[in-house]
Amino acid sequence: MTLRIVAAGLLAGTAMSPVWAQENPAPAEGDQEIIVTAQRRAQNIQDVPISVTAISGETLEARSARNVNDAIAFAPNVAVTTGPTGGNFGGFFIRGVGQLDNSIALDPGVGVYVDDVYIARLQASSVDLLDLERLEVLRGPQGTLFGRNTIGGAISLVTVSPDPGGFSARVRGITGSRERYDLSASLNVPLAANAAIRATGFTRNQDGWGRNVATGETFGKVSELGGRLKVLFEPSPDFSILLQGDYLRARNSPSHQVLLGFNPQAGITVPRPPMLGGPFFLPGVSPTGVPFPTGVAADRSTNRRDNFASVPDQLDIDTGGVSLTVTGDLGFGTLKWISAWRQFDEDSFADFDGTRFVLYDNASVLRQEQISQEIQLSGQIGNVNYLLGGYYFAENAFNNVTLCTGSNQPRLVNRCLRSRNNIWLDVESVAAFGELSWDVNDWINIFAGLRWTSETKDQANDSLLDNREAVPTALPPIAIPAPGTTRVALPYTQVSRTFSAVTPRIGVNLQVADRMRVYASFAEGFKSGGFNGRPSSQQIISYEPEEARTYEIGFKGDFFDRLLRVNAAVFQSDYRNQQLLVFTAVSGLFETRNAGDSRIRGFELEVDANISERFALRGTLGHLDAGYRTLSPQVAGITLNTPLPLTPEWTYTISGEYRLPLTDLGELRLRGDWTYRSEVSYQLENDPLERQPGFGLLNLRATWQLPDERFDIGVFGTNVTNKYYLTNAQDSRTGNGIAFGGIGRPAEWGVEVNMRF
Repeated sequence: MTLRIVAAGLLAGTAMSPVWAQENPAPAEGDQEIIVTAQRRAQNIQDVPISVTAISGETLEARSARNVNDAIAFAPNVAVTTGPTGGNFGGFFIRGVGQLDNSIALDPGVGVYVDDVYIARLQASSVDLLDLERLEVLRGPQGTLFGRNTIGGAISLVTVSPDPGGFSARVRGITGSRERYDLSASLNVPLAANAAIRATGFTRNQDGWGRNVATGETFGKVSELGGRLKVLFEPSPDFSILLQGDYLRARNSPSHQVLLGFNPQAGITVPRPPMLGGPFFLPGVSPTGVPFPTGVAADRSTNRRDNFASVPDQLDIDTGGVSLTVTGDLGFGTLKWISAWRQFDEDSFADFDGTRFVLYDNASVLRQEQISQEIQLSGQIGNVNYLLGGYYFAENAFNNVTLCTGSNQPRLVNRCLRSRNNIWLDVESVAAFGELSWDVNDWINIFAGLRWTSETKDQANDSLLDNREAVPTALPPIAIPAPGTTRVALPYTQVSRTFSAVTPRIGVNLQVADRMRVYASFAEGFKSGGFNGRPSSQQIISYEPEEARTYEIGFKGDFFDRLLRVNAAVFQSDYRNQQLLVFTAVSGLFETRNAGDSRIRGFELEVDANISERFALRGTLGHLDAGYRTLSPQVAGITLNTPLPLTPEWTYTISGEYRLPLTDLGELRLRGDWTYRSEVSYQLENDPLERQPGFGLLNLRATWQLPDERFDIGVFGTNVTNKYYLTNAQDSRTGNGIAFGGIGRPAEWGVEVNMRF
């Protein structure tokens, strides 16, 4: 079935435009170059000894990508989960390395950067693709130049900069399925021959795809308003100042979660004195000893659009920041200083059971603020290019999480045993880094880099068990507060620890023929350790840093006067001290543990072909062979044969674009994009209802471009085969009795209009 759909798309002229980042010209102009900053300086992508995918903002729009989650699906060996909350959450995995947990005590395994500014929280990392010049996906550890928390790779977004060369404006409108209406506008105004301002604003609005059968509210709803302002001042050719600020206000609703399975025989072991027979197993209760209400299984959805959530449809986000980039030529080198401040506020609800019963309902208040300073000195001495730098990062975050851990009340009665947890986190990180690139001769280049990082984490937690709503439980008061009372589970407790690492990178880059290169590299990545964000005892347990060591060999080649491009890489990663979420049956909560070590092998292939002046094709293929080599005794429920979470064995895309001239009427562009990902597990344990079988998504678009290229109108469809798939899943039927998951967006259709001035 999959192959038939792909073939049908290609026969209909569905193809993606070629890989070159500046894709506005016709595909026949195959001499274009992609300029990327994967090594923190502008380079031709074919000269960079890194496995990197670069996609222009224009191409992402043509693919109907809204945010980073949508965009990275077109890169090989990449997977993502939106988590049970949704919103801007980006659980990115590259080559089997990432982070599932949304606790602020955990750091991402894939770093996200917007205009060289790091986005620290997973909840804020799937940013909207607003006025984007290009997106770069760097695979493998980027610990030398990008630093902490890039052991899987890095995702770098570069927005369009102001242009003193002339006035320009653009207005874009979209209307479509589920009362969607989007409107965005950008304006570039020269202030002088050496200064310009660029302003961009947008609003996105759409009803959700999961309708609550009891309240009529929709989940997955989007209601966003935001913008970006950039001011560029270039007093001389050797000096520039770029000041920018951005803001997003979102009043969305959580993702569409449903009940996938229920085990009425789940239960707990109740303590009892030996003289009375000792401990015994009590079925039919939650981990807090609260009996399951009658009728839970009846809320299992038989229609993917039905939602039985018992939480409000609230997901409020306010985020933004300012940054200042100063670049100057000192004669012997170029100095670049990047100073930034960002904040992220989120108020959200999530239903961890997918029913109208208040069984495992979650309310979260997150407040986060960060500052960063980075200085870079780059230049060339003889045949040696150098980059030296220093980095400072400080973050403070607070998260209040209230979890309803059990109820035996009727549907939608908000009465439960509540666990109220607070976490405060302060992070301070400093680093020094450098990289040298030596052109030994015209065809041999040797590069080496090193980064030293020291990071201190100060964390505080407290926790209160609240049973003032008088929920009966089978557990004794020493474990669970008696009805009508509260008990401090964890008094305010502070912990602190410093983690440090040295991460090298070394390799050789060979030009073996005209426009053909082979490279070999070794790189290390480091993700900081920390403390468990959900302590279930009086002790806040620490976990160790993660490390990844990757050996990679790659090939990059252009053929037939750049009409065909083939880039490939093979690699092996030794992934140590993986920080994974482990279910703790005693508390009914999940805790972070260093699960063990893994070895991940694989390859990536990207092919771009301009078949003719009108027709271009692109294909990508990724393969991962991953497995645990050792497991910690702290981790139960998995073996060395258990697959790694969010690590698909195969990923591939087939895309293309056909451009049909319409004489005096302009041009018709027909395109399609097919993405496929093989089976993954969304959790560590790989339980049956946590697995998402392999699936593919097909997007189609037809665009009429007027002759003067100032106006175009397009019709598009996403997931046009209406494929059912999960964006997240958790199977805790053994302990919690519940399995739940999030349903991906169904088929959608829309009309888009663009006007340029």
